[in-house]
Amino acid sequence: FASSCGAASATDSSALARVATARKEIDAQYAKLADAISRKDLDAIIALDAPDFHAVTATGEVWTRERSLNYVRAGMSQVSQTRHIINTIVAFTVCGDTATATVLQYWDRTQMKAGKLRHVDTHAVQDEQWVRTSEGWRRGNIFNVRNGPAFVDGKRVDTNKQYDPEAPEYDPYDPRPKQPAADTLLRIA
Repeated sequence: FASSCGAASATDSSALARVATARKEIDAQYAKLADAISRKDLDAIIALDAPDFHAVTATGEVWTRERSLNYVRAGMSQVSQTRHIINTIVAFTVCGDTATATVLQYWDRTQMKAGKLRHVDTHAVQDEQWVRTSEGWRRGNIFNVRNGPAFVDGKRVDTNKQYDPEAPEYDPYDPRPKQPAADTLLRIA
């Protein structure tokens, strides 16, 4: 899905061409982002963000550019290898020099968790606003973050909780979630 703002209709060929060009350019930025993440190149990651970048987390907390960069820096220090990362644009709008891409993000990596290197797969859907600058498109804001399924060593985990390697597999549809054995025993005692 792609669209342009304002009075442009779906049959306005010049508006459609502008949207297609912007999408192609932003897809190229996502390819640069994936390459930078795979190489753990923090400078290249930062270069894709606008100076006034901010993110609104899945819990609604607003993070400044500096806080976001600290989070990325800390995360990159725990990742030993990225196997695959992709941001697939599933919806796209352009309004002047601003574009919003709704992306399905998938990241498959080896990461330190609970004192051990583990295979981690995460998924999310989020809206990313991009701003056209004299240097090209830069990511301005991330919002409407919806965490998808996450797996550690093949076991589904709850991303809203601290990782516990002893926790049973997470089932988001289970009305009575299972508890780690230690938690159950402590409640009985």
